[in-house]
Amino acid sequence: MRKKALVWIFVLCLNVLLAPSVLQAQRKAAKAEKTPSSVLPEKARLANTALFVDAVKERLLENYDVAESMLHRVLAVEPDHDAAHYELAVILTLKGRVQEAIQEVKTAERCDPENMWYKVMLGDLYNQTQQPEKAAPYWKFLAQRQPDNLEYLNNYAYALLQQEKLKEAVEVYELMQRQLGLNEQLSETKKTVWLYLNKPDKAVAELDALIAAYPAEPNYLVEAAQIYMSAHKEAKAVPYLEKAQQLDSNNGTLLMMLYDYYAGHRKEKEADACMDRIMRNAGVSLETKMNALDEFYRQASTSRDTTVFNRVYRWLDLAIQTHPQAAGLFSARAYLRLMQGRGAEAIPDLEASLQRDSSQYNTWKMYMLMLLETDQPARAAAAGEEAVRLFPTQALPYYAMACGAMDERDFDRAVSELETACRYAEDQPALLADIYRLMAIVYEEQGQFSKAEEARERQRGFQQQLRNKPKHK
Repeated sequence: MRKKALVWIFVLCLNVLLAPSVLQAQRKAAKAEKTPSSVLPEKARLANTALFVDAVKERLLENYDVAESMLHRVLAVEPDHDAAHYELAVILTLKGRVQEAIQEVKTAERCDPENMWYKVMLGDLYNQTQQPEKAAPYWKFLAQRQPDNLEYLNNYAYALLQQEKLKEAVEVYELMQRQLGLNEQLSETKKTVWLYLNKPDKAVAELDALIAAYPAEPNYLVEAAQIYMSAHKEAKAVPYLEKAQQLDSNNGTLLMMLYDYYAGHRKEKEADACMDRIMRNAGVSLETKMNALDEFYRQASTSRDTTVFNRVYRWLDLAIQTHPQAAGLFSARAYLRLMQGRGAEAIPDLEASLQRDSSQYNTWKMYMLMLLETDQPARAAAAGEEAVRLFPTQALPYYAMACGAMDERDFDRAVSELETACRYAEDQPALLADIYRLMAIVYEEQGQFSKAEEARERQRGFQQQLRNKPKHK
């Protein structure tokens, strides 16, 4: 698995180079025949040379079987014909017989040890067959002979990476960078190697060069910060985050990273300032802002500390100033008031939320309940009439309308609304208990005492059901 990852590192670097393919190298490698042995007659030598040239032509025409047969005939006459061995290796590679190709090109190399193209082909074939320990010496030799050849250096680094000789590979990449100058992909490759070696400072140093070259690009700053965060060197990450946030002020993720750092290190003043910046920033999404406040809502739900509530109120106020049409912010502020038992103060926020988005049933539900709780049955009934047009199968709007009818002493309408509410409240024992409680009162007002007692009995049944319901820990 680790070797696969190291191969991936190498791939990052490939785009830097304009490396010729094996076939390109092979086409360059067709060379003149060596001086023939004195025992080979001139006529035979010339005939064999012509046969070799014809074999190369057939190979170029992609008649590989014909070319292979002809090359075997050449080698039968001249076993040390290095160019023929090389051409045969080319054909065998094209036909997928790589191991045979390696043997042929090794023979060509033995016949002519100075020929660079034979070494190039061997290095390529050993790379292809995942034999880095055999490929590396060839690429090293070639790079030493031609130190300006980036292809040779890159292949040498690849062979070293495959052997997990990471420090040596970095040294080769340094040689490449001295020739290329600052190069993003090379820097990325070196950075990744340093991370494998658990050297975060050296990895960030690669990014520092890119940061200096591209001062308006925040991504390198973010990447450097993330490296330090992962290495538990948060203090070193902060300057990068701050600078990145200056370049990309709408990036809520950056601000949250800063906030988490300051909050985690008990730097409350700096943390609060970060949260203020998040809430004031119109470019930071509402989702990011609400997610940022989630933890404070959890704290508020288990705490009576007004300090927690006041901080969330301040941030909600800032967010509402920035997003005055965001219904969810008004709902969030209403729920915060409800946590403190300030239901009457929550009503204006719930109304503001519904004015901006009337599609949220939970907001309607909370609004109607608060109106009923604060003894405003007429307003609750009016809200119920609006809600029932949007949510005709919800029980609470009918209950609210029944409360309004009861307040107007329209008992027949109250009973009708309550009966409708019952049909839609089958899985809501708490609401059913309230429905039957109110129904009992209506029947008593009408003098229908047996029906009232029956309603009372149903009310008690649902109340008992609530008492028997298992409590969640």
